This record gives sequence, C-alpha cells and structure tokens, in this order.
Amino acid sequence: MDIDTVDTMGLLGGAYRRLGRWNEAEGLELQVLERLRELLGDAHPDTIQAMANLAVTYSKLGRWNEAEGLKLQVLERRRELLGDAHPDTIQAMANLAVTYSNLELEALERLRKLLGELHPDTLRAISNLGSTTHILGRYTDAESLFRVAFEGQKKVLGSKHPNTVNTARHLSVTYASLGKHKETADLKREYGSWDSEADESANGTSESETDESMAEVAIVENSYAEHSLT
Repeated sequence: MDIDTVDTMGLLGGAYRRLGRWNEAEGLELQVLERLRELLGDAHPDTIQAMANLAVTYSKLGRWNEAEGLKLQVLERRRELLGDAHPDTIQAMANLAVTYSNLELEALERLRKLLGELHPDTLRAISNLGSTTHILGRYTDAESLFRVAFEGQKKVLGSKHPNTVNTARHLSVTYASLGKHKETADLKREYGSWDSEADESANGTSESETDESMAEVAIVENSYAEHSLT
C-alpha cells in the first residue's frame, strides 16, 4: 500500500467521522495509522494526526481508555516536535483533559452505585472531576462539583481533614476564576492558600496572583497524578 492509497483511506475515514459512522471510521483509521507508522515513523506529523483522528473515534465510541492512550502519545509527540506553547500541543492537552473528564465521570457513577454519595472515595472522585472541569475552563460546573465534595467531606471527614482542605483550596481558585472575591477570601481565611508562605517580595508578584498561579499548577498536577496511578 503506497502513501497515496493511505491518504485516500484517511480522507474516507474523515468522511465517515463527519457522518457519524464511527465503526467504519475506526476500521479505516486503524489501517491508516499502522501503515503510516511503517512508512513514516511514529514522530512524523501525518502519523501523529492519524493517532489524533483515531483517538476522536475511540472517544465517540465510548472507548475512553483506548482514546486516553492515543491522546497521551499525541501530546508527547507534539511536545517533542513543537514545544508546550504551540497551539497544536495546547489542543492536545485539552483533548486529553476531556477524555480524563469522561473517564472520571464514568468512575464517579460506578462509585455512587457501589459506595453511595457520601463515601470518602466518591467525594474524592467528585473533587477530582471538579479539578478536570476547572482545567477545561468550565468554572461554573467546577464550582458545583467542588461544593458538593466540600460539603460532603466536611460532614463525613471533618473540616480539618486533608481532603476537605484540598477541596476548599480548589474551590477558592474556582471562585476567583468566577470573580467571586468574597467567597474566595472567606475560604482563604479559613483554609489558607496553596502558597501561604510565598515571599511576594522575591519576584514582585502580589500574594493573590501567586496564590492563584500556584493553585492552578496544583490543580493540574493533582489531576494528572491521579491518572498516572491508575
């Protein structure tokens, strides 16, 4: 199979995707990806795009674990070729976050059925989903998730438990993103911030800016750490 034939198959697979014929798209996209790997190698932009296309199809078929594996490869390759700041790399990060969100939602529904709404593992899953939702910029949805987790953790674990404190700090960052300054200040007063000991004179950054930046980093790191352990 030569490269022109592979290109034609890729175009047909794209047409199937646009028509919502996901099973047919998958069959073609698998063949395209395998052949491009043989002809061009894993690091070629066309191969990376073929991975991204197949990952979309897996997502539409609800095969989140397979989608996650491919999206991780796409992100790694684009980071190597283009750097973290390139729009294609940023899009790959966002695509992976969406997959994590769907995986977390599926896990959360199972935990709710098995353990109930107020089990500590269920509440942690709600908080994790809030973190991913925040990363995706869906701050209102993230606020709702964090508030459910926070109220449940206070009731079940107590207000000083590390899980409760972490959720409170995540919630304070989401409040800040929504412009809810009074709620942000109230939570910081009770639970502190992600970087309460930061020396603002060291870099000329205000305390509020440092806190929010550190919290954004913490949210991302915590979210991805959860997935690296599963």
